Amino acid sequence: MKKCLAFTRFGAPCPEPPASGSKWCITHEELQGKCLRIYKHHSRELDRYAVENPYLNFRIPADEPHVSQPRTHITAEMIPDASHVAQVDDQEALRAWYQIARRTWALANRAVLAREHHHSQFYQHGDDSHRHFNEILRHKQDVLEQLMSAIDQKLFELTIGAEEAEWLLPEKSNESSSAHVLMFSCDELADSCSRDGPTTLETPFTPPSSPTPCQQCESVSEDPDEKLYRKKKTVIGQLMNYLDFPQTSFGIPLEACQELQEIIRNIFRRIIVRDAGLFVRAKEFDPSPSSGSGLYPENSRLNHEDFQCPIKAFINSDRLSLKELERLWGLMKLGKDKIGPELIRNSIADIYRDPIGNDAKQKVGTNNVKKSAKIWILGGYVWRKAQEGPLIRSGCDYLHALVGCAGCMLSVCRTFEEWIENRRLAFVGYRYDAWAEPQEQPFERLFRCLRIVVCRHNCHSKRYKVEKIVPKSKKLKTVYTETQERHFLQLCMSLADPRVDKIINALHMQTTLFNLFAVRRDTGEITHRPASEDGLWCSRIRSGYSAVERKTKRFTPASAFKADKHLFRNTLCSPETAFKHRFNDCWDVLIMDAKAGDFQSFIASIEKVALQVIGFASIKEALINEQKQELVIKGKNDSTGLFAVSSSPTLSSSNRSTFFSKNAIAGLQNCRLLFKDSFSKEIPGANSRNDKSAILTSAKK
Repeated sequence: MKKCLAFTRFGAPCPEPPASGSKWCITHEELQGKCLRIYKHHSRELDRYAVENPYLNFRIPADEPHVSQPRTHITAEMIPDASHVAQVDDQEALRAWYQIARRTWALANRAVLAREHHHSQFYQHGDDSHRHFNEILRHKQDVLEQLMSAIDQKLFELTIGAEEAEWLLPEKSNESSSAHVLMFSCDELADSCSRDGPTTLETPFTPPSSPTPCQQCESVSEDPDEKLYRKKKTVIGQLMNYLDFPQTSFGIPLEACQELQEIIRNIFRRIIVRDAGLFVRAKEFDPSPSSGSGLYPENSRLNHEDFQCPIKAFINSDRLSLKELERLWGLMKLGKDKIGPELIRNSIADIYRDPIGNDAKQKVGTNNVKKSAKIWILGGYVWRKAQEGPLIRSGCDYLHALVGCAGCMLSVCRTFEEWIENRRLAFVGYRYDAWAEPQEQPFERLFRCLRIVVCRHNCHSKRYKVEKIVPKSKKLKTVYTETQERHFLQLCMSLADPRVDKIINALHMQTTLFNLFAVRRDTGEITHRPASEDGLWCSRIRSGYSAVERKTKRFTPASAFKADKHLFRNTLCSPETAFKHRFNDCWDVLIMDAKAGDFQSFIASIEKVALQVIGFASIKEALINEQKQELVIKGKNDSTGLFAVSSSPTLSSSNRSTFFSKNAIAGLQNCRLLFKDSFSKEIPGANSRNDKSAILTSAKK
C-alpha cells in the first residue's frame, strides 16, 4: 500500500495514503502547494531583482552567448569578479555594487532555503532537479560572496589611502588586490540560516539514504528573514554583554566603570580596524568626528548624560550581516590575529591619551612619507603607535582586571620598574593576587619586596663528583678525577630603589662568601667584578693517579662565565627576552658561591646580607614592615582622593583615589569573566616558580 511521501510534524513519515492522483495525502497536498508557491515566488523575486539592477559600468563579456538576447533570470556572467573590482577606484560605485551583491545574495538564500525545505519535507527519496538547481544557486552565492570580499578589501585600501593610514595594511597588501579576495572564507561573509537547527541545508551530491525531516509541518511557511533576525538578535545580545559591562553592583566606583567601558570600546575599535569588512562598514556608519558622535561633548563624553555609544548603535544597525556579527564576536577572544595582551594594554593606555591636538602627521622612513598618527573609528581614535612608557597604577589595575596571567603582564610591561612594582604588589597588600606565586620560597618573597627578580639559578647541579677512570690499555695508569660545581644566582635589580645599590656593595665586599659581577643596563658599565679572572668559574677539576695524589693537586677551571658586559645578553638572558624585548632600567647581577657549598647555605648567606642592609633580623619582620608601609601609602592616597601619578583626560580625578578598595579590586576581577575562555591558557614567562626560562641546571662554558 502506497503512503504519503511527506513527513509529519513529529518527524516520522506520514502514515496516511495519498490522495487520488497525488503523491501526498489531502493535508500535505495543501501544504505542498503553499510551499511550492513560496519558493516559486522567491525565485521570481531573485530573477527580477538581478535583471532590473545591473552593476553600474559593468559590461558582460562580448564573447558570451545570448548576450544580445533579453535576460530573464540571473546568470553567473551578470556578476563581476575580483579582476573587475580591482579596476574600479570610485568608492560610491563600489558601495553600490556591494549593496546589489548583498541584496542578490539574500534573495538567492531565500530561494535556496525555500527549495531545500520543500525538497526535504515532501520528497522522501530526493529530487534530482531540485538538487541540481540548488547547486547552481549555491555556486552563484559563492561568486557573490567572493565579490563582496573583494569589494570590502578594495574599499579598505582606498579608505586608508585617503586618510594616509597605510600602517593598517597587512605586510602583503602592496601586491594586487586580487590576492586578498579570499582573505576571509566565503562562509564568513553571508547571512545564512543554514545552521539554525538539526536540519542541514547543505545539499549532498547524491540522494541521502534517510533525508532529515522538518520538525513541524507548519514551519514551511516561516519567513527566512524572521529566522535570520532571531539569530542576529542573539549575537547582538552577546556583543552587548561586553559593552554593558561592568556593573556598579560589583563594588566598582562609577568612574572606574566608565573607564572600563571605554577600554572595552577601545578593544572593539582595534579589532574592527584589522578586519576589512568590519572597517568598511564602520567607516560608512561613522566616517569622521564631525558625523554626529562627537568625541568630547561638554569636556567629558563619559560623564555626559546624553552620550550614546556609537559602537552599540553600529552593532544594532542593519549594516552588519549575521556572519559579520559572528566574526566580530569570534574576534573578541584571545588568539592569533584576535585579542592579545598587547592589544588590551594599548586599549587601556589609550584612555590616558589626549585625542585633541595630537593629529600631526608623522614622517616615516627615508623618503619622508607622511602618515597619519591616528584614525577615527566609531567615536574614538586608533593610534598608529602605542603609547610609550609604563601604565599608571590605575591602568595596571585595569590590566589585572582583564588579564590574569603573570606572563601576559610581563609581555606588555614597558620598563623594569613597571614589571617589578606589579610583582611587588602581587604580594604586598595582595593587590594583584592573580599575578602572585602561591608556592614561592621566603627568599623569593623578600626579593619581590626589595624589587629584585630571580632570573635563574642552578640549585639542582651536582656539587661534587669523583670518578675512577680505568684505561683499556695495561700500559696506562688508572686516573682519579674530582669535579666540583658551585652554585650561582642571576638577579635583575631595580636602579630606582636606593637599598639595591647598598645590597650590591655589601655582597661585593664579602669576598670570602661571594664572587659578584654586576652591570648597569642603562649605561652598560661594569660596576663590580671578581678580583681574579677565574672568579666566575662554574665547574673545576683535578686529577691524580691515586686518591691521595688527587687531593694534593690544585683545581683547574673547566667552565666559566666570561666577565664582559655582553654576558647578560648572550649567555644569561632575563625573562622578558622571551617576549622579544629587553628592559634597560635595571642592574644585571651574577652572584657565585665562593665557598662552593650547598645551595640552601648559599641563599641563606645572601638573605643575611640583604637583611643587614635593610635593618631587619628576619625575613618575616621585613615582609611585615613592607605590608605596613603599603597600608600607610594607601591610606594617604585614600585621604587625599587624588591621583598619585597621573589623571585621565577623559575623567575628572578630583573625587577619585588611585588605590581602589579591596572590594573594588575584587569587583574588577569580574571583568575577566568576559574573557574566561580566552585567558584560560596562560602564557608562560613570569611567575617566579613557573618561569622555567629562569632556571638553569648548569652553566654554559
